[in-house]
Amino acid sequence: MRVFEYLVCNVQQGRVTFVNGVWHGSVPLSEASGQSDPFQFCQQVWDYLQRAGADGWELVAATTHERTDASYDVIYLRRES
Repeated sequence: MRVFEYLVCNVQQGRVTFVNGVWHGSVPLSEASGQSDPFQFCQQVWDYLQRAGADGWELVAATTHERTDASYDVIYLRRES
């Protein structure tokens, strides 16, 4: 039986902001929130995918969520355990 691990990543303005519900910035969220561009502390999505791919993660799906004030993408990755 094959067993997988999964990552669910929020992507905002081309940057991976949360992974499995946890802030993924290089500074704490409380510090980033006070900045005019809090996402500047997060990896660009293609850099994140390059690094994740090297660690065995595979992109399996992507969705876009539209909201009235903003939209964001969610990418789903998996790797065999």
